[in-house]
Amino acid sequence: MDFIFKISPNIVLGSYTVARLGQYVKEWGTRFMVILDPVLKDFDIASKIQKSLNDRKIDFFIFDDISSNADTDVCDKALKLAREAHVHGVIVAGDTK
Repeated sequence: MDFIFKISPNIVLGSYTVARLGQYVKEWGTRFMVILDPVLKDFDIASKIQKSLNDRKIDFFIFDDISSNADTDVCDKALKLAREAHVHGVIVAGDTK
């Protein structure tokens, strides 16, 4: 089975972006994979993302099995999970260092 990866990124920056995440993604679908930089757990960003998506009834799962030296194996694992879950899109949150 083919997996079609369409790139149509929407990059949103600004105050309260995480709180409005559910609102932004609702137009793209209802099932998402959230790729989360593990360092963001220290700043409670994961729970804010979860709340925003839950408030809009968005089905999602978090993939954060990412090391500081992520390689193609990590990408392959994420892609396999996305395929199996039949996600409508991918949300990525990471540190900008």
